[in-house]
Amino acid sequence: MRLVQETTFSGIEWAVNKLEIGEFVDCVFENCNFNEADLSRFEFEDCVFKDCNLSMISVVATSFRKVTFEDCKIMGVHFNKIQQFLCDMLFVSSNLSYSVFYELKVKGLQFENCKLLQADFSQSELKSAVFKDTDLSGAVFNATDLSMADFRTAIQFQINPEDNTLNKTLFSKENVLGLVKHLPIKIE
Repeated sequence: MRLVQETTFSGIEWAVNKLEIGEFVDCVFENCNFNEADLSRFEFEDCVFKDCNLSMISVVATSFRKVTFEDCKIMGVHFNKIQQFLCDMLFVSSNLSYSVFYELKVKGLQFENCKLLQADFSQSELKSAVFKDTDLSGAVFNATDLSMADFRTAIQFQINPEDNTLNKTLFSKENVLGLVKHLPIKIE
């Protein structure tokens, strides 16, 4: 496997310039279009993706260790297929709508100012996850372990406490209604 270190990739168009499978360490990807790219078995460590389109990428056995995604479009990605060992990802101001995190077991996953519309977190283990200023409209939480997760500034979520683990999970007074929306009650 080829090792690439401390390199900046700018304006890459996957359809034209496919990257060779390798290990990318301390690399920056700016304004790249990886739409529908097959990044399976790639390894990314201490990398940053800025203003990239990563929608519908294939990430089977892909490693993301200390990887930051800023202002990226990452829609419809099946994160449940990634290499989960030592996984560490931070998403900032990115759109991850329709992505799948089914059965993902990653501690400390962080989302800041993101859109996760219709994302599927079913049967995931997301202990200590942070959903700061993140829109979770239509996101699915079913048999999900959200112990110590932080939803204090998250919006538009619906989480049934009877179907999910919420041990020491943080909510604010303003958004706690997301825990009872499934009930046949009216709050005025």
